[in-house]
Amino acid sequence: MIKVEINARLHEEARVASAKFELKPAAGVAALRDQIAEQLRISVLWADEQEAMIGHIKAYVQWGTEAALMLSTTGSAVEVKGSDLPSDEPEIAEVGITGIVFGTELEALEDRLEGMAAAIAGQNGQWCVYAHECEHHHHDHEHGEDCTCGDHDHHHHHHEHDEACSCHEQEHHHEHEHDHHDHHDHDHHDHED
Repeated sequence: MIKVEINARLHEEARVASAKFELKPAAGVAALRDQIAEQLRISVLWADEQEAMIGHIKAYVQWGTEAALMLSTTGSAVEVKGSDLPSDEPEIAEVGITGIVFGTELEALEDRLEGMAAAIAGQNGQWCVYAHECEHHHHDHEHGEDCTCGDHDHHHHHHEHDEACSCHEQEHHHEHEHDHHDHHDHDHHDHED
């Protein structure tokens, strides 16, 4: 099981979200790099469908203390920079993804990052749970979430692939109750234990 830390916030007109997790690269770092690059390309298509503009989406893969690969897109091609691939494959690699996007809902960007993490984990034979550090109100997700979010009113659902998220360190700012039922398109991925 992989714990994916999700952080999302508004920054002026931009929606900013990040995800960080560790996994065992089932087929090595090169395959993991290619999987992440593919998810960045899918995110470009996603932004087009949302009629949103990507400021940038960046990702990194790190193993050991210094070695790392950096991947990024500003809405077109995916660039890859960084260390040479390891001669001995690492047991664990850390993956981080940050997206800055304009013209979409923050929840939609969170969903995209969750989908990226789920897809990458699934391709490595693992599955995710999500921990949200929230600065906003959660809306309904089409794929559902099983959230434990303290003393806040949220809609509780179950992921098709048994995901859960536990929200913490929240700062919700509301003057009235919300009852949203926003639905977003998601790529669903089968996960193996």
